[in-house]
Amino acid sequence: MGFSHSYSYGLRENPEIIFTSDRTGRQKAITDKTGRFVGFPGIVKEKEWTSHLTEEGCLEPVIRYRTEFGKFDEHSYIIRWQVQPDGMYWADEDGFGMTPDEEITLYALLDLDGNYIGPFRVYKVGIKRYLEPPVVREPVRPPQPAEPPKKSRRSWIKGWWKRR
Repeated sequence: MGFSHSYSYGLRENPEIIFTSDRTGRQKAITDKTGRFVGFPGIVKEKEWTSHLTEEGCLEPVIRYRTEFGKFDEHSYIIRWQVQPDGMYWADEDGFGMTPDEEITLYALLDLDGNYIGPFRVYKVGIKRYLEPPVVREPVRPPQPAEPPKKSRRSWIKGWWKRR
């Protein structure tokens, strides 16, 4: 259940992503065969990341670069959509052609039925992360009654304590 693919690397590989609901088993297209997001919820443009966007960045609602799909917490799924790769993406095998671009990744959350919870927001710019994955906590256990202390059986023999 969940997504038909965990990762997509742009339009060349697996652009169509299908979501299958854990509760109902219904399938819903997240991207079509051309890599465009279906039912795109929009983008919250914040200056934390828009100031780093260059000509290579793509805000068109289509997968061009690395995009990840997976479980976020027990109530939602996450789409991490890279809108701008870092400058090494453009370099050849000798390192020529590299640009000073910073990687920009946006995220959106989906509910358990595959519906967007909100628009895409900034996830990461360069090495700075704006969203941390939820912390998995151990369930709280009710307090257990304390065991009574064990009584030691000792006796006094000729100036020494001896266990029986």
